[in-house]
Amino acid sequence: MVYVAVAPPKTLSEDLLKRVASLIDKGIFDTRLLLAGEIPRILASCPSTGTADSIAQGLRDAGLVAFV
Repeated sequence: MVYVAVAPPKTLSEDLLKRVASLIDKGIFDTRLLLAGEIPRILASCPSTGTADSIAQGLRDAGLVAFV
């Protein structure tokens, strides 16, 4: 199991929420809760490194600080 974590952004726009929700396959409400606060959160667990890297890159492309 490989985890993808992200540092929550200072501001959270609706566009960013929608983009992240689609990347991690979760609802907007759940995504908003995951991105609340200041402590990095695990957003996804993946069966392989390749999948985790792909999700992390998508999150980086959205402007977030993501790591595997």
